[in-house]
Amino acid sequence: MRKEMNQDLIADKETFSTSEYEGAAGVPNRTAKNHIKKMVDLGLLKKEGAGPSTRYRVIRA
Repeated sequence: MRKEMNQDLIADKETFSTSEYEGAAGVPNRTAKNHIKKMVDLGLLKKEGAGPSTRYRVIRA
């Protein structure tokens, strides 16, 4: 269930922040960061910026 919800979240947006992911996924900040890192490592997301203004862009196939 959580996997489908996360897919819906990233499918609906071009970019999002960690806090946006955290709120939509209903997970703690550390878990959100771990999820996002895995998606970046898999090439599903691209990290843009640094610090509090970091955004993650969805890589469309």
